[in-house]
Amino acid sequence: MKTKDFFWQAFAMALFFGLLCLPVGNVLGVDEDIVDEVVVEEVGALLPELGLYMSYEGVGFLNIRIVDKQLRVYFTDDEKKLIIPTYRSARVKYEGVRNKDKEGTMRLNLDGGGLFLFGRRKLFPPYFIWVKLVLLDKSNSDNNKYFAKTRLRQ
Repeated sequence: MKTKDFFWQAFAMALFFGLLCLPVGNVLGVDEDIVDEVVVEEVGALLPELGLYMSYEGVGFLNIRIVDKQLRVYFTDDEKKLIIPTYRSARVKYEGVRNKDKEGTMRLNLDGGGLFLFGRRKLFPPYFIWVKLVLLDKSNSDNNKYFAKTRLRQ
């Protein structure tokens, strides 16, 4: 058997099996962009483990996560139960860990229900970014809280 014929036969077999396996993802409902998110709608509810938790002195933790391609910041107590946000706005600077072209600054504001801060700009997977958060106090900039640059992987 010639090498050239063997190559084309192997290529045809690989193509056939590759095309045969394509519909399996659709049948099983596999979608990488969908992340099951438990909706938390009340103060005192336990947040599911997702995203990045940062220590917030005297209060508990800040949870930074991406939901529906939008960045959100939740305020939690020491037991990681949801509390009312202590700040109404924040600024986030982000950049991709691997790709430096994925970077920007985003303003986060309080959502309509008053449970979390969120940004309107959409972020697209893969979610592997450096995040630098600043909680903003509009009345007195001396009360702004600065957090170190931290890696978010979700």
